[in-house]
Parts: sequence; C-alpha cells; structure tokens
Amino acid sequence: MVVAALLLGSCGSLLHAQNEANAELEYKVKAGFIFNFLKFVSWPKESHSDSWNIGVIAAEGIVELVSETLAGKTIEGRSVKVFKFNPKAEGQDCHVLFICQKLTDRTSEFSETLRGTPILIVGESKGFAQAHGIIGFVKKGQNLRLEINPSRAKGAGLVISGKLASLAELVEGIR
Repeated sequence: MVVAALLLGSCGSLLHAQNEANAELEYKVKAGFIFNFLKFVSWPKESHSDSWNIGVIAAEGIVELVSETLAGKTIEGRSVKVFKFNPKAEGQDCHVLFICQKLTDRTSEFSETLRGTPILIVGESKGFAQAHGIIGFVKKGQNLRLEINPSRAKGAGLVISGKLASLAELVEGIR
C-alpha cells in the first residue's frame, strides 16, 4: 500500500513536470508565432519606432519565457523588445499585445481600451479573435491554429498579409 502511494505520488510529480514542460514549449511556440506576425503585418507609418515592442499581459514567468525566446531577434534592423504590459501605465508603446488566457476575466477591459489603436492584439482564450482581439491562438488536438479577425485589424489600421491570412481561419467579431 505504501509502495503504491509512493508510485502514485511519483507519477503525479512526473505528470506535473511534464505538464510544465509542455506549457513552456507551447509558450515558446507562441512567442515564435508572435515574432513572425511582425513580418506579416503592416503598421501605419506613425507607429514605427526603433524597435519592435511586444507587451505581454501574463504571469511573470510567461513574460520572461517570451522575452528569453525572442532575445536578440531583429527584423529589418529593428530589435525585438518584450515587456510586461500594465494597462494603467502611460507611455507603453507596443506593436503587439499578447494577453494570456489566465487573464480572460479582464480581456474585454484591455481590448476595449485599445480598440482602434495600431496594436496587434493577440490572445489565447476561446473565441478571442471573435470577442476581443485580432489574432487568437486555438488548440485543435495537439496542434496550434490561428483565428484572425480582419475587421478588427482594419479598424486598428493594420494590414494582415495574404500569406498570414491563408494560414488562419478568418472570423468576424461578436456584436
């Protein structure tokens, strides 16, 4: 009985470690997607800066993971900077805002505040692109898929390339 309890406890620890490793890999993959979005989305000229700024609304560990994954990356000679986005702070210019699923209860607050600004709002909660943002990550089995809301992109002054749009399911917003 004691041996069985020890084995179950060990299996539980291994499953927890495996789940953490899977979550870490998933966020690294999402960071890679976000990096590539920078290549396939056009921003208005007035939103250009010396760097590509990615704001992340998530637990500190996720912000660090995204930052580490994209450290040293550049596009068109501009470095990529990742920071923890605080919706109440002024002067946080970003090109992409990634909202973690665990903050779903405040997603509508963030997206309403930023609606119409040239920020690519990306999320991972169910129905995100329809309800709140421009691009949503959707898990289908073991695969990660994209949903894109072209109307919201247009409203933000962003142009999604045909190449990126062809990889996603195009959705419209919920009214």
